[in-house]
Amino acid sequence: MELSKRLSLVAGEVSVRSICDVGTDHAYIPIYLLLNKKIDYATASDINKGPLKKAEENARTYNLLDKLSLKLSAGLSEISENEAEGLVIAGMGGMLICSILKENEKKTKSFKQLVLQPQLDIGEVRKCVHSLGYKIINEIFLNDMGKFYTVIKCEKGFEKYENDLFYEYGKVLIDKKDELYKNYLKNRLSKLEKILVSLKENLKDDDDIKKSRIQELTKETNDIKEVISWL
Repeated sequence: MELSKRLSLVAGEVSVRSICDVGTDHAYIPIYLLLNKKIDYATASDINKGPLKKAEENARTYNLLDKLSLKLSAGLSEISENEAEGLVIAGMGGMLICSILKENEKKTKSFKQLVLQPQLDIGEVRKCVHSLGYKIINEIFLNDMGKFYTVIKCEKGFEKYENDLFYEYGKVLIDKKDELYKNYLKNRLSKLEKILVSLKENLKDDDDIKKSRIQELTKETNDIKEVISWL
């Protein structure tokens, strides 16, 4: 089985022998890891019956039903405490990931390792894992088919970032001086600066909404410039 670049890098961060893949869709990650003997056992859960049925078909195709437990579950609701060593959640919004992790804190904290790939609100995910007693040991920034993603690997341990920019932009990525990330931020900065120029050129004295937006964008551009200076 071949995975997309995004899923391949998520799978590559797993370094435990059993996982629970929440929001598994078609169970590509656990099946890939089982086939390549990277893990011994997996639970794959999804909130929808359709994807879970497809996951079962995939597991049967590869004769893995004895090593892959399939569960219809909203988040961790049907997952047992200590069900697996690692938790994988990929392809969801960051706020949804935080909600899943916090709704069942005792279950969440039973996992030795978290591998997360949020689509949005990545800074909130970083704050969330820190609040739950995990430290971020690796981050990967990638481009897959023209879209950018961040994969976050966490293990048990206390950690707190002193600078809010580390949460928003990722201390690990900054420390790694990731070149792809630096180019991404440069491109984003260029786009934001063009928007700012346009807003300022068309600004009217009584347009408070536009003034507020200019303030927001000015702060963001200044933040990105500072982060780029660290890369």
